Amino acid sequence: MKIGEIEYTNLTDDFGYWTVEVKDIRTYLPINISDQPNLYNPFTAWSICNDVKYFMEDVIRKVAILKGENFKKVNNWGNYYIKSRYTYHKFHHIPHIDGPGWVGNLWLSDHEEGSRGTQFYNYKDEWKEDIYTFNGGRELLKELETTWKQWDTTDVEKYGFKYMGTAPAKKNTITIYNSCMPHKAYIGENCNTSWSQLVQVCK
Repeated sequence: MKIGEIEYTNLTDDFGYWTVEVKDIRTYLPINISDQPNLYNPFTAWSICNDVKYFMEDVIRKVAILKGENFKKVNNWGNYYIKSRYTYHKFHHIPHIDGPGWVGNLWLSDHEEGSRGTQFYNYKDEWKEDIYTFNGGRELLKELETTWKQWDTTDVEKYGFKYMGTAPAKKNTITIYNSCMPHKAYIGENCNTSWSQLVQVCK
């Protein structure tokens, strides 16, 4: 594997994301299942080989982290979505954060253009201080849905968020962003399956 083209997309004056092309990467399928959907993640968890994880960590450090910054910890996980098997609470439509640091999401499945991606929402500019104080929407934990029904951005904004934009999913690219920025999955009606691998480099 090697780095191809790198593109930065501004969503606002002070926030954006990188899209990094990955060349010479083979096909990876979500075979090594490590966990089922739970309170914190609506997707089936899976793990990829260490070589890919190490490569992603290196890319994140080269692209997003300035020299001298002390980011030593590394987390990784995989997300696997299957439309026909999805049944979970609606709280997952509320944006979340992954904590202070930088995340790279390596998209490994093909998607129809505009059918899959990551949405970003600002919440009181708290991401700039590496904090997140939102504690609403708990009633959604009791509301189940048997298929993912994408919320309109205005429905999310009713909880105090400000929609910033969506990073599209494109196979064999890594989306890199500040992991304290509230974000959530975008899954369109035409997306039946999706899998990706994520690595976070953090303090």
